[in-house]
Amino acid sequence: MDIDVLPLPPTSPTLESIYPRKQRTQYQAQLVDEYTEELMDYFGQQDNPRKIRFLLGTMIDKAILPFLEVIPEIARLHRDQYLQLQANQERSMVAQQQSMVAQQQSIVAQQRTINDLVTKVDNLPNQLQSQQLLISTVSPFRGSLTRAKAFAEAMKRSTTKLEVPLPDAAVAAVNSKGDSDTSEGQIAGELESLARGEETDIDHRAVATCITAFLSDKTAPQFIGNTHVVDTHSERFLNDLAPDISIQRYTSTADKFNVAAIIELKGADKKLGTLDNFGQVLDYLVELAICQPGRAVFVGVLTNLKDAYVLKYTQGIAKGRNRRTSTDTSGLTSRLTQFRKASLQDALRYLALELQRPAANPPKLRFTQAVGKLVRIIQRHSQSHSVVGEFTHNGINVIGKAASDPKWRGALHLEIETLRKLQGGGRPISIPELRYPLADSETPIPPVPEMVIFPVGRPLQLDLFSNAADFRACLEDILFAIAWVHAHGIVHRDVRTDNVLVHAAKFATSDHSTTECSRQPLWRGLLIDFDHATLLGQDCEYEGGYICCPVEVLKACAVNGFPDLDPTNDDVDLQMLDSLPDCAPEFVGAEFDLGTPLYTPRMSHDYLAFVLLVNTLNFPFTLQGFSYNRVLRKNSPERDRLLRLWDSLRHSPGWRDMVALADQAVADVAAWREVLTFISWL
Repeated sequence: MDIDVLPLPPTSPTLESIYPRKQRTQYQAQLVDEYTEELMDYFGQQDNPRKIRFLLGTMIDKAILPFLEVIPEIARLHRDQYLQLQANQERSMVAQQQSMVAQQQSIVAQQRTINDLVTKVDNLPNQLQSQQLLISTVSPFRGSLTRAKAFAEAMKRSTTKLEVPLPDAAVAAVNSKGDSDTSEGQIAGELESLARGEETDIDHRAVATCITAFLSDKTAPQFIGNTHVVDTHSERFLNDLAPDISIQRYTSTADKFNVAAIIELKGADKKLGTLDNFGQVLDYLVELAICQPGRAVFVGVLTNLKDAYVLKYTQGIAKGRNRRTSTDTSGLTSRLTQFRKASLQDALRYLALELQRPAANPPKLRFTQAVGKLVRIIQRHSQSHSVVGEFTHNGINVIGKAASDPKWRGALHLEIETLRKLQGGGRPISIPELRYPLADSETPIPPVPEMVIFPVGRPLQLDLFSNAADFRACLEDILFAIAWVHAHGIVHRDVRTDNVLVHAAKFATSDHSTTECSRQPLWRGLLIDFDHATLLGQDCEYEGGYICCPVEVLKACAVNGFPDLDPTNDDVDLQMLDSLPDCAPEFVGAEFDLGTPLYTPRMSHDYLAFVLLVNTLNFPFTLQGFSYNRVLRKNSPERDRLLRLWDSLRHSPGWRDMVALADQAVADVAAWREVLTFISWL
């Protein structure tokens, strides 16, 4: 696609730019010649033409001198007007930002007022309490909506299904094995005997014990094994939320990263199927989805220990041709299913059947205690071959990475070896510090490879930078990192926005960069993800990021053609997720073993990827909705679109200078700094 290049800011006119000296001299000589001849004819003084020429030249100089003197003054006024206009625009932007901050503060104050009213609702007279039923004590998505309103909004979505009957398999499961009906019936009777009119009177621990017995009966079809039912009604372990009963995998204590399902208990004297109750369960499921990226299905049960509702939340379902668009989630949707009211026994059977599917279980984290204490999971999808989390390691926050599946241990082992080569004296702050395993080559890598790097970063976004100088300083950090990688005989092959983080400058341990900034920039750049790195100059297949694919590989694919890497059906139906064991992560990813023709990795490939990174940061619409996985197909629109973009960059003012430096693999950051001034007015 063509890039619309913004015009350069206006510059002040000068005397030389308006009336060049050479032109003035020529025009003045022409006037002197013309009027000398006329005056000589008039006065008849043929014997003294030089005197007349001198007199005329002096007169012309004196005549035009006032005009020449006023031009610099006009230029100064023009410049002052431009600077004043620029200052007014900046003041206007500051005023708008202050207004937005004031509005946000007003909203926060109103929310606090509402929360204060909610906390006092128990002290209101009974006739007033009925007017407060729609006010919830906790906002479902940490926003301004009550849980009831949030569920009402979810009901309007086209992917939401309401009052769906429980599958026949769940209802009939009780009769599939011998006398399991007897033991199930006894447990169901015990659960019903624990029902109370008010929720606060329920014995949550006894309920957890009964549900444990229900799920651990090895003779019943609902046996799922390796499960712990935990009373968590008084533990706000789920990001300040406290589900009544949590079904845990892999751990016997409350752990938000290992919750398989939740059960919310209500009093028998209150209406069960209210919007507020449904919204509460949905709030728990959405929070679980945040804590467990990469998981597809989340199930919750709402019950008064007699009747029950099941809610199922499915996320990360790809829509049509928007699959695999890096971190762009616009091509994804979710589905909420609210099942019809059933007996608690049937609801528990269905829950057990769901938990027998890998897609409905928390991902097993393959980290050891050597990495530290898990704070949050940052990324997990099978196409990246890894799971990434933030940990507390030796008292500081770090990033831990492990293979998502044992078959990918080799790839992580190679990444650790690559990072080891990049450590040592002189390492720029834009290369992660390897803290575990130790950077020295004598320390063996664990049989189950995992690693810890520092510092913890955040995604690279333009709104983090208050001025262009700080943004350019961050980009220069990435250039230092690329040069460092190349100096060690390695090419990164995946320089893109997903693999560039920023971190607070105070964490800098060594800084060998020099920028035009007179102060320390607030944010510094960090180049990560070396799992696709390879040696320079050695022929190999391309296995880097799709968007970083070299032009020569793209053109080779146009000649040879490659098979479709996706399922034959371009539109992934929502029901496909129910028929596949663990498919949601499979449909979202940015990299693949591409099976491309052999090519030679070069330093210029990383620098060209850097140019594309700068372009997509400034113009995010350039590749919006871009299906990365299709770039290597023969005659695919995505491949043609990427080639057109490169052609446009090579011929656009500003960008062509960057592309020229990239083609030459110029490692001198000073040379890049000069062309990066182009960003000042972007």
